[in-house]
Amino acid sequence: MAALTQSQEQTLARFASGSDRLRAALRDVPDSAFDLSLEPGEWSIRQIVHHLSDDGVTWCMALRKALATPGVPIRFEGFPGNEAWANALGYDRLPIQPALALIAAHGEVIAQLMRHFPDKWDGYVTAIDPAGGAEQKVTAGDMIGFLGEHFDEHIKVIEAIMQRHKVQHLQVNEQIRKLGGANVDIDLATPPEQIAWLQAKCPWNEAERTDQHRCAVKNVSICQYFRGVEPLDTLLCGYPPSL
Repeated sequence: MAALTQSQEQTLARFASGSDRLRAALRDVPDSAFDLSLEPGEWSIRQIVHHLSDDGVTWCMALRKALATPGVPIRFEGFPGNEAWANALGYDRLPIQPALALIAAHGEVIAQLMRHFPDKWDGYVTAIDPAGGAEQKVTAGDMIGFLGEHFDEHIKVIEAIMQRHKVQHLQVNEQIRKLGGANVDIDLATPPEQIAWLQAKCPWNEAERTDQHRCAVKNVSICQYFRGVEPLDTLLCGYPPSL
């Protein structure tokens, strides 16, 4: 199987870390804060989380079609707009935990597919405008790009809301694991047979039987459970989560 290019790795890492970054922003935040917004009438944190959960629901099948049956048409019919959609589905009242789980699950499935098919990132679907507008070609790579940007956009809004209202993270007793590894190089791209030092396994990957989670990727992302480093080369890990 071909490897991802550096550009593909960066694009995918931005998207794949979205769920972790969202959870990190919300970790140990009191439930009452989920109903805060930047301004009256604007979306609350709760509504934003449910809005983000729509991404995987909307684009996971489109991406599968782009990979498996490139060129097929897709139609987004009957969508009344974000505001009407959110109001009809009660996004201002629903608990966020199921939505966070859905975001994480879709993220893992999509990332797995994109890693498995690095030569199919140019596969596309043809989006048909129900109102009769121009057709638009959307590649699998395009989808990963704008979904990652969508995470960035709304995580920044959530952080701004919390800063505006001076939301304090709750103090909880967190169990810290100490993992051995050189240069915080835990579960990165280095093949195991090329690692000459003692390196612990990521407990998150082990719990979910995957290799998708990355502790730290230079200039790209840091895991939400990263809690620092102790000499010599001991990584502090906050997995499992409290949220």
